[in-house]
Amino acid sequence: MRPSSSSRLLRLIFCGVIPILLVSGALGCGDSSQMKVGRVTGKITYKGAPVTGGLVTLSPTGSDKEPGKPGAGAVNADGSFTITTYKENDGAVVGKHRVTYQPPPSEAASDPEKPLGPDESPPLSPFAGKNVNPSEVEIKSGSNQVDIELVDPK
Repeated sequence: MRPSSSSRLLRLIFCGVIPILLVSGALGCGDSSQMKVGRVTGKITYKGAPVTGGLVTLSPTGSDKEPGKPGAGAVNADGSFTITTYKENDGAVVGKHRVTYQPPPSEAASDPEKPLGPDESPPLSPFAGKNVNPSEVEIKSGSNQVDIELVDPK
């Protein structure tokens, strides 16, 4: 029996977003009372079609000693995402960010009816190894629309 899409989303959040936020907090990447954020929403596509699932991360690249905490957002079924840094859907720290996309585990990798053998690796998502365009964005105070296109490596 295949897991439901809601259980896959919960697994993605617990395995992807929460560890990123915990690691960022443990590294001391800024104080929420000092870092200004701008709301960030967007859509991620590949060859014009929405990408479903995965995680978008915006990591500050400022030249400051502590440029700020990374923000992340789960990709919805329609390709949309909203970034969270300190509290749900608050956005990303104002400034320049490196954009990354982590694809979800492939459907075959999460199929409990087909367990992997000891020498088998789970199959990759069709979006594994794709580059993001743009690879860097600048977040400003207020609302920001960040649309991302996955592209094949050159």
